[in-house]
Amino acid sequence: SKGVMQDILDFGVKPKSIVSIYNPFNFEEIREKSLEFNSEIPHENYIINVARFAKHKRHDILIRAYAKSNIDHKLVLMGTTDKPADEENLVKIKNLINKLGIENQVIFTGFVSNPYPWLKKADLFVLSSDIEGLANVLVESLILNTMVVSTNCPFGPSEVLTGKLSDFLSPVTDVNALSRNISRALNDPVQITEKHISKFNAKTIAKQYLSLAK
Repeated sequence: SKGVMQDILDFGVKPKSIVSIYNPFNFEEIREKSLEFNSEIPHENYIINVARFAKHKRHDILIRAYAKSNIDHKLVLMGTTDKPADEENLVKIKNLINKLGIENQVIFTGFVSNPYPWLKKADLFVLSSDIEGLANVLVESLILNTMVVSTNCPFGPSEVLTGKLSDFLSPVTDVNALSRNISRALNDPVQITEKHISKFNAKTIAKQYLSLAK
């Protein structure tokens, strides 16, 4: 992202030249994989978060915002615990869910090899992180025409959520703002079009790499 590029410059690196090129996304492949049948996907309406249970992903902020929004949707948490610290954080997350009395509204999926059908059928994807590099899953959700809400964390979300989508960026750690945006996004979603995502298309990215090589 451009934010990561600027971070490198702020760190003191002095390159002869520098350019940011987004991660490439194969739109056709993602959309094709989203059509795969999965019997575990709930029939109820749900919102979703896909992230490792790391502390900086701030599931605690997401859970508090979800509880505060008082929506009827289930909350799907799709993620893994790759490190011991993630396991400890997951215990805290489950304790918070129990404390808020929403244990019957939250679904933990564990690892899912193909998350795209889950993303496609969700009414909303919510990102609550303190920091990201680009937040690939925001782009993947938009490719599948799923509305998104995000914290305006460094780096990436503000570069992904542009135009009317930028109205759904929330200050980092702000439970109230994130809760309001969750409700707003469900009640009045933005119609996702190619203009929101075309800059992430692998074909566009390939041309940028070829241009750089020349």
